[in-house]
Amino acid sequence: MKCRSWFFATLLFGALAPVPPADAEMVFGRGYPDRPLLGPSVARGAIIFNHGRAARSEPNAELPFYLDKLRDSGWDIFKLVRPWEDEGGDASVLALEEKARLLRAQGYHRIVSAGQSFGAWISFIVGTHAGVIDGIVAMAPARYGDWQMDANRYQRNAQIVSVADGVEGIAVMVFFFAKDDFDPGGRGDAMTRVLAAKQIPYVVIDRPDGFEGHGSANGTAFASRFAKCIVDFLNNAEPPGPVACRPSQPSTADIFARFPTAAQGSSKLAPVPSAFQGHWYGWYQNGGREVLLTVDGVSATGEAEGSYAVGPVHHNETARASRFQGSIGNGALKFVTASSKATVESRVRPDGQMDLDWTSADRRTVLKTMVRKLD
Repeated sequence: MKCRSWFFATLLFGALAPVPPADAEMVFGRGYPDRPLLGPSVARGAIIFNHGRAARSEPNAELPFYLDKLRDSGWDIFKLVRPWEDEGGDASVLALEEKARLLRAQGYHRIVSAGQSFGAWISFIVGTHAGVIDGIVAMAPARYGDWQMDANRYQRNAQIVSVADGVEGIAVMVFFFAKDDFDPGGRGDAMTRVLAAKQIPYVVIDRPDGFEGHGSANGTAFASRFAKCIVDFLNNAEPPGPVACRPSQPSTADIFARFPTAAQGSSKLAPVPSAFQGHWYGWYQNGGREVLLTVDGVSATGEAEGSYAVGPVHHNETARASRFQGSIGNGALKFVTASSKATVESRVRPDGQMDLDWTSADRRTVLKTMVRKLD
């Protein structure tokens, strides 16, 4: 089967979250229901998150992790949950505009629409309407499906550049990702040319290293690399023109802090020097689920012990770690995970990094990534 993240396999456009109520009405509310709002007089502004569109079911609208940093920097976060049957016409655009005007009337001085896929598309449409929003953060904008659904129709996703050409007087940040099934290609350069001709601050990040697939912006890995630059872009009064957005490099201490039960371990093996030994960090593509592989000990006979940890997908999750016992043979470390009974196989590369393959217990799903050594 084509390599694809298991937690995005059943979705076409959106990020994971609980579904909206069965009455299929537009639902607008706080992005973090368990956190109080700062309010219009204190917050930097209001951000409305707009999820992607599910093609055959109600949408999933959990917030991407990069919004956590914006919340922590003083923004009030809201989300608009749109029912599936209203996605074909103008209802979603009208709903976003209505809610943005509502927040403006409440006293929020800055309104930003942050969208994923179709949510990014409608953000651009509303951005062409003067005075409604002040900024856009757009992740993998798409409207016309992927190449597997309709190879001809999906080419129309390039029309986002024409939509963006109608935007005036607002800040725009947009990300495109490699190997995105909804991206016909060439949109990064075209978008840059359009935005460069306007007197607005803008950022276009085209196919950042280490991220592949339509859902690349949803996970903790993307947040650890790009949340700071998104925060800086929205918090600072930027002059018109291109704005530098340099990805952050998480420190070893930051990574260990996100995997508190996996950073340290001990082995009962009589250890011998091995290229596998140590802590290895990376993330799975198309969703950015972080992984920390710790090899504590390797014996002279090829036995290996350590821990395998994966980061959260949902906000109500924490990193999960489990111990493993594996073996090294033919240049590969191989073990079976305790929870999912998946097989993990890794090989140290000549450049010192490690290829890591995760194969589901039924052998139908294979996830490939590359991890780097932390110590």
